[in-house]
Amino acid sequence: MTIAAPMGLIDERLQDFAENVHAQYVIIIDVSGAVVLAAAESGYSGGGASPALGATIAGAFASAQSMAELMGAASFTSISFTGPVSQLYITKIGANWLLGILFASGAHEGYVRMITAQREQELSQLLADYCRDPENTTVSLAQDESFQSAFASAIHDLFKDPDIQIQSETVRENGAY
Repeated sequence: MTIAAPMGLIDERLQDFAENVHAQYVIIIDVSGAVVLAAAESGYSGGGASPALGATIAGAFASAQSMAELMGAASFTSISFTGPVSQLYITKIGANWLLGILFASGAHEGYVRMITAQREQELSQLLADYCRDPENTTVSLAQDESFQSAFASAIHDLFKDPDIQIQSETVRENGAY
């Protein structure tokens, strides 16, 4: 019998991970974009664990998956963004979660990736154990099979409607429409 991990233990592991990689901010979201947990270094003044941040990270990751398909790759398991002041590394942990790590541009992304690879299995297992416990009601709708089925059916019904027409434009070789 598997004993579910308490959310406090998962939070403790996330805080430890954030300190280990010297992250300014770390966030775990489910694939739908719902924020599960976040950890920030003291003095971090970013937006925090907002629903908009979770949705944006999930959207960026979903977009990367679409690019992978267009390029003939099965999928991408991680993406990164680099700016003049900071970097964001996003990786999938387990089947249902994404881990976003914000760190200074001067930090070594290779180190962050290495530590992430070492810790992602543990985080994934702790989250899965937590969600399996029927006492925990914070399981995301994205992990609920009946919700997934209803959502897929609704999307299918929406796009099979003959009254919906999609206009396409042709892009000429010079990039003009």
